[in-house]
Amino acid sequence: MFTEIFNQTGLLSERLNNYEFRPQQLIMANKIGEIVKNKEHLIVEAGTGTGKSMAYLVPFIYWTIEMKKRVVISTYTKALQQQLMNNDLPLLKKMLNVDFRFALCMGSENYLCIRRFFYANRDVAGTFESLRDVEEFRRLDEWRKITRTGLKHEIGFEPKGTVWTKVCRESELCLHQKCEYNEECFYGRARKLQNQSQILVINHHLFFANMAAGNMLLPSFDGVVFDEAHNLEDIATTYLGVDISNSGIRYLLDSIYIPQTKKGLLSRIGLKNDEIIQHIGDLKFATDQFFLNIHGLLGDNAQTTRLKSKNFINNIIKEPLLSLVSALNKLKKSINNEADKIEIDANIERLQRVDDSLDCIINQSLEDFVYWIEMTRKARYIRVVLHANPINVAQRLKATVFEKIAPVILTSATLTTNKSFDYIKSRLGLDTASELVLDSPFDYNKQALLYLPQNMPDPREDRYIECAAEKIEELLTLTHGKAFILFTSYSMLNKLHEIVTKSLPNFNHIRQGDFPPAKAVEMFKANNNSVLWGTTTFWQGIDVPGKALQCVIITRLPFAVPDDPIIEARVEYLKGQNIDPFRNYQVPQAIILTKQGYGRLIRHGDDVGVVAILDSRITTKGYGKLFIQSLPLSRRVGTIEEVVGFMEGI
Repeated sequence: MFTEIFNQTGLLSERLNNYEFRPQQLIMANKIGEIVKNKEHLIVEAGTGTGKSMAYLVPFIYWTIEMKKRVVISTYTKALQQQLMNNDLPLLKKMLNVDFRFALCMGSENYLCIRRFFYANRDVAGTFESLRDVEEFRRLDEWRKITRTGLKHEIGFEPKGTVWTKVCRESELCLHQKCEYNEECFYGRARKLQNQSQILVINHHLFFANMAAGNMLLPSFDGVVFDEAHNLEDIATTYLGVDISNSGIRYLLDSIYIPQTKKGLLSRIGLKNDEIIQHIGDLKFATDQFFLNIHGLLGDNAQTTRLKSKNFINNIIKEPLLSLVSALNKLKKSINNEADKIEIDANIERLQRVDDSLDCIINQSLEDFVYWIEMTRKARYIRVVLHANPINVAQRLKATVFEKIAPVILTSATLTTNKSFDYIKSRLGLDTASELVLDSPFDYNKQALLYLPQNMPDPREDRYIECAAEKIEELLTLTHGKAFILFTSYSMLNKLHEIVTKSLPNFNHIRQGDFPPAKAVEMFKANNNSVLWGTTTFWQGIDVPGKALQCVIITRLPFAVPDDPIIEARVEYLKGQNIDPFRNYQVPQAIILTKQGYGRLIRHGDDVGVVAILDSRITTKGYGKLFIQSLPLSRRVGTIEEVVGFMEGI
């Protein structure tokens, strides 16, 4: 069907230098073309290097044009979004000689609001909390004069939240057609382009935010491609949940009025209402006491705690909150300015959401949800967050995605466990779908070595840290750094980091938490003897091709923490269904993350290196063979001497 595009003498070979024909890419494109035509679903694991983005874009471009349809391409990482928008789609638009449009969709808070910007500019001193914020606002003004999109990610610096939230678009504050800047509106222009486009590129977060908002955030669409689909369950669990925090309530109240600085909404609209100021003070006091009571219930050492009983605490926030809402409603009646009215309405709506969220969590009113508290110690306070998350998103996704939209394509390099899609399909509610597994075109037998050291202790034993440090030092010395060391906990990371950096101080050690993730990767690439120490963030979505990365060390099989409230609730749910949670949930979940970690090593056809797994359970436990069978087929060794022989030969 698409041979003339993907084969050795096709359109891609004519337009791309060093084009390599990959039969897997053509197979995937043809299968998707068939699925799209029949309005069915497909789940496809396409190994690294398959060229899967081109394989799904081409069939969908033709489908949207011929059938007058619109498709959403949903990704997990910004890097893939940028590849699609800046490389793949512009190339195909030029090459295919068909008239189609594509657009990037971002949440509206990513856009500068011109009206709010000039509103803040009229009273800079009353809007911003510090001179640093004012200076940053002035830098934003320079960017505003030259930007064509108004998108936050195109600013040459990362604006502070306390500044950006004062000038970004917020849906509740939008005046729509009544706005004097309606014709210049960055978000409005973006929506016009989206409505005219056949291909919409979004991320998973926006997809589920749109679902939670009743499909109001995106134009209507007819088909979906979920790329990097292995992350869907976790994103859906977050976005289909409810949470409320002490810092969130404090920020909301400060946006209305701060007595100490006399800043906030009341100051900006020129109203000093003593009744409202008193209600804000009462609500702040009640909020502080409420979260102090939670802290008292859980104790100083608590970090995450599951809530198993309803009405676990008295809601002392409710009465002062409703009093403030009533006072704001009364104030609104005396205001004539439309923008000020909308801003008061927005704050009323936010306060009511706080009330609804607290009622929901305290009363545990949502069935099949897990309720829990998260406490994080900050420099000047303890942040407390109350959460409610769905235990199983499968039925929700089945009803709102797979039974309502067709075609739906799910793809990733890591969707199977032991060559089966059963795990991911059961987690997502995908009952009926065609399946396709495509191996990577890379030669892992030649390019990669899997090192499973002999005689390693179980990672739960005391002597594991000492043995792991020894193996890490051997490997880093052999590869001259050029390594990712992946962990499942900060505790183990910090222990091993302290030991290894003392014995090998000359390497460029980059530890997660010391730098933002993007900066850490940039530093790693810039220095040829770098060692990156990371947890979950660095197991996936990081692309370091070439000689900069020649070793990936997985310290421990990435089983989820069993007492994590969501994991614990899912395990209980499966037991209630007479399903073995370890075999059917915990092991497959860990296998997919292990495959992601392994996948950091070989990104291109000329990449080479070693993956070391320092967890003896992969060879001593019965389930270990499932991990090995799920990884790309590569030579396996157990001694450092064999690793030396491999590395000397590359």
